[in-house]
Amino acid sequence: MDRRPRRSGRPRATRRTGGGGMSRDAREYRRNLAAQALGRFLYVAGGAGILIAASHVMSLADVGTYALGVGFLAIVWSFADLGTTAALGTLLTATPAAEQGNMLGSFVALRLAISLVAGLVGAGATYLFLPPSLWTVMTLACLLTPLLGARFFEPVFQVGGQPQYSRLAGYLYVAVLVSTAAPVLWLAPGRPDLLIGAHMLAGLAYAGLGLALCWRLMGVGFGRVAEHALPILRIAGPLGLSGLLAMLNLRLAIAVLQWLRGPEDLAIFFAAQRFLELGAALVATAITPMFVIFTRLQQDGAVTGAAQRALALALAFGLPVVLAAPLLSGPVVGLIYGPAFAASAPVAAILSMQLALTAIGMALLPVIVAIGRQGMLIPAAAAALAVNLVLCPLLVSRLGPQGAAWSAVAAEAVIAGVPLIVVRARVEGLLARRLILWVLFAGAAMTVTMLALRPLSETLGGVAGLAVYALIILFSGLLRAGEVRNPLQPLQAR
Repeated sequence: MDRRPRRSGRPRATRRTGGGGMSRDAREYRRNLAAQALGRFLYVAGGAGILIAASHVMSLADVGTYALGVGFLAIVWSFADLGTTAALGTLLTATPAAEQGNMLGSFVALRLAISLVAGLVGAGATYLFLPPSLWTVMTLACLLTPLLGARFFEPVFQVGGQPQYSRLAGYLYVAVLVSTAAPVLWLAPGRPDLLIGAHMLAGLAYAGLGLALCWRLMGVGFGRVAEHALPILRIAGPLGLSGLLAMLNLRLAIAVLQWLRGPEDLAIFFAAQRFLELGAALVATAITPMFVIFTRLQQDGAVTGAAQRALALALAFGLPVVLAAPLLSGPVVGLIYGPAFAASAPVAAILSMQLALTAIGMALLPVIVAIGRQGMLIPAAAAALAVNLVLCPLLVSRLGPQGAAWSAVAAEAVIAGVPLIVVRARVEGLLARRLILWVLFAGAAMTVTMLALRPLSETLGGVAGLAVYALIILFSGLLRAGEVRNPLQPLQAR
């Protein structure tokens, strides 16, 4: 078979290029980030675009039913993943090039077994938790989980040196989704089950192309499945259980709102939650390439500087979102969803705090895996789910969708806070004072700007505040080329 050259998984020496250039890892990070950013954006934006279109042609109740089905599938696919995707990049990086095909084959075999179990459990749960109108399409989607949930190919593209393949899968996903969802919204706007079916067809195309490209790039060998299964589970198990608990935590509000308030309030919350998911996808795009890179850094003992910058960038992203949301959520929600979803604006403002906390937690994930402390993610996620289980029914019964948002923020504080404490104890100097002070100063200037302009226009105040914040961060040096393009500054200085 004609195969492309495979990139070695062993740690590589990095060097600073002449003329002020960037290290090899810096260039690799930029390349991975750009390609995966577009691929992930296409995938997430495609789903968000369908929701926006549905909000203008479907009733609130139908949008709520659609949200219930999509949320249920997200839980099933999280079960099918079980943390293996996050572990795959680390595993392939630590595997010699000659063995990477066998490692990938072992991963595929293990993933297939987990997906079959997840699909069967999901198919049975469909008849317990979902309305009859969704039974047929959801049962079919659950039984197809081994393929629909096979969205693990980005680490393979990254390690194999072809991150641009992510874009091809994204293009196909959007093309199939638009071509199947548009006729449903035009001809049968009262059929949320058919809209979920459009997502299913697009997901099949997305995963199918991704798997084919993985096979072409690296090859798949199944001769050493038993040998590789335990190392995969050792790394992926804690990530998977914590990820499944986190997904249950994220989707708990959907079940509680459906149970206590009905599909209309569920639609209001789901529309606001889409902003959170889009923001989280942006953060995940920046963080995903770091799993491979942080593994190399830990082997070289140079993880501290990169961890500082990852956390500082997470804070720099989250703070302005929280500050601007009270002023901008109303105009943005009205522009995107229309007046029927006006109640989503305060929910989105509350969820902005959850997004900021999510950014912090995601920034710490590669560090946790690199230092071998992924086991502590399970109690953190379990504690967050327990908090949400107690608070969500109480607050939803009194405050509706806003109560669900406040409960989600409290749970996310636990998920982000526990890893922050643990990583800070293991990584000396994690909270770099200079970087943190610049972020706080920019936030204070943004707040003053918004308060000064708010009497004239809340929208003007929010936009001007964001502009002031961005200018200060740019001039602070926090986003200098060497620090943004290369999170591996300690290696670059060697």
